Amino acid sequence: MYIPEEEFTKAIHAMKKQLDHDNSFGKSMEDAFPGCHAPIYDNHYLWEGMIKLLEIATNDVGKVIEWWIYEAKFGTDSNKDIVGKENGKEIVVTLSTAEDLYNYLKSK
Repeated sequence: MYIPEEEFTKAIHAMKKQLDHDNSFGKSMEDAFPGCHAPIYDNHYLWEGMIKLLEIATNDVGKVIEWWIYEAKFGTDSNKDIVGKENGKEIVVTLSTAEDLYNYLKSK
């Protein structure tokens, strides 16, 4: 790991805060101008860059961070767990927080 847990979680929380802001802005614009779509801006290059840097910093070759952000919705989708095997037994890993994600990546 090339990044301390505190810095990793700060980065993840900043990304979540930005997503919440973007969603709130879009809703506010649509409320203010009914029937119109909010201005669309494309910041996916920034998201790709941030995720890539976190993958490098945590040696996340399995793209778990990307999955956790997009598919598990920052750990809020309770139907998105990691299923694996440990000592021949199936295990389920729930990653509800950025700290959980960091510790999971650290254990790999």
